[in-house]
Amino acid sequence: MKVIRRKIGSKLPNYHYWRSECAMKGESLEVNFQIYHYWRSKCAMKGVKMKTGKTKELILCAFFVALIAVGAFIRIPVPVVPFTLQFLFTMLAGLLLGGKLGAAAVGIYIIMGLLGLPIFAEGGGISYIFMPSFGYIIGFAVGAYVTGIIANKVPNPGYRRLLAANFLGLGIVYLFGMVYYYLISNFYLDSPIGLWPLFLYCFLLAVPGDIALCILGAILGKRLIPVVNRETVPYASGRKQNRTW
Repeated sequence: MKVIRRKIGSKLPNYHYWRSECAMKGESLEVNFQIYHYWRSKCAMKGVKMKTGKTKELILCAFFVALIAVGAFIRIPVPVVPFTLQFLFTMLAGLLLGGKLGAAAVGIYIIMGLLGLPIFAEGGGISYIFMPSFGYIIGFAVGAYVTGIIANKVPNPGYRRLLAANFLGLGIVYLFGMVYYYLISNFYLDSPIGLWPLFLYCFLLAVPGDIALCILGAILGKRLIPVVNRETVPYASGRKQNRTW
């Protein structure tokens, strides 16, 4: 036990190394399950993530990139700014992936759209940055980051924290969106828009649906965050047991 712990503490081997060490000594994985906990805690203290955790993060990140892209085409017609389900998916990305990874998923989506893929609400390409509604897309990334940071400060956030994180993220999205829309319309497109029309079309008409999405996001987040945080621990017999750390 001490020899294995010394190797684990100094070299931080992966799971297969530890498994082979136990096999050579004729020891079962289940008997040495406490060593797995010791190894995992050492990795956590040194900032080393398990390979399975990284794989899961990559899969979830790609999944949310796809969801955000699909959400652009699930539209509810509203004048000036199209109302889509993108906000719901970017919000869930922050809640379930955390601030950094959630913002990364939105960032990948933005890069793909600017490279020419028609995954934005009104097309794609680098020229999309001159669209008045592009500010909302920037706000999605910042909002996902802030939402994820606030919601995931505790392992299992309650509805109050989730709602606060969602509404703050919503405010960020509208702040970026409205300011960007005003600047592009008045100083680039030479199509001036007043403050009242801006407030009416870019906020009042769209925000009721987004408020409902914030509530829906909190409900989904409360149910899904424990599921996403659950990791799978391998056993010698080939069975798998789900554990929440």
